[in-house]
Amino acid sequence: MITEEIKKLSKEERMILMEEIWDTLCHEEEIESPSWLKMFLINGVKK
Repeated sequence: MITEEIKKLSKEERMILMEEIWDTLCHEEEIESPSWLKMFLINGVKK
């Protein structure tokens, strides 16, 4: 599914799609966090 197709969906359909994607991610063997996330968690949000 491409971005243009997603934009044509209703808000409810996009929420369902997002939940389905999240569910598939949660059930994968191991999800590696992006490298920037560790530094963000260590340093917090810089204002």
